Amino acid sequence: MHELDFLLGSLRCVFRTGSIRTARVRPILGGHYYQLDLTHVRPRTKERVRGSWVLGWDRVDASFVSYYFDDAGMQGTSASPGWQDGHFALTGSFVLGEPTQRVVIKSDITRIDEDHFTIEEHIEENGTWELLDTQECTRKR
Repeated sequence: MHELDFLLGSLRCVFRTGSIRTARVRPILGGHYYQLDLTHVRPRTKERVRGSWVLGWDRVDASFVSYYFDDAGMQGTSASPGWQDGHFALTGSFVLGEPTQRVVIKSDITRIDEDHFTIEEHIEENGTWELLDTQECTRKR
């Protein structure tokens, strides 16, 4: 799990589309998992979504696993083999709240420095990856 220590603390992520996500990230269950308690705000509509994202290590499959859920009805699971060529990509199946549908999403994290990283989120459309949004994230310890 220590490969993800750069997430611990308070995060602020600004989306290319103007949304802002904040998170408090802490180790849980003896450090075997990290929990991100998130708040996502869309500035134009003032819509506020609260959710949780739990990350852990699957010793059998030797991969990171995650589970996400929020009060807008989105939920899903994803997995990652870990860092590859400077990227940490989680890919998995998610159910969107509105409209209700199942999709495959990939979140690709790239670290800039100890307290700065980016996330590119893609959705699979007919066998190709389409960019959903990008996030510029900073951390306070």
